[in-house]
Amino acid sequence: MFPRHIRHTSAIIGIMFLFIAVLVCTTSARERTDLPKHYPDIFSGQGRIDRIEGDEIVINDTLYRLSSYVIFNTPYSMNVSRSRFREGQSVYFILKEEKTIVSIWLIE
Repeated sequence: MFPRHIRHTSAIIGIMFLFIAVLVCTTSARERTDLPKHYPDIFSGQGRIDRIEGDEIVINDTLYRLSSYVIFNTPYSMNVSRSRFREGQSVYFILKEEKTIVSIWLIE
């Protein structure tokens, strides 16, 4: 068995690596300098639209419900028609609660 100070040092190093990994993996969308200024700093997720129909949307093979007051946004306009969003487009989205999207932001 290792002495206590070595075990504590190992635990501290492990926690530091975990903290660094979280920092590297957690990035805000604002770090992308090409995003429009009216886009939020943080999104719940991003991906490619696989299907959009009724009050459902599939993004990266995950089914989400569209809130009854969902807002669709593009780099040029906010609150645009849903018809501007089609299969194959890349988007950011914001969730109100698990699996319910309240806003979608087109990535060009």
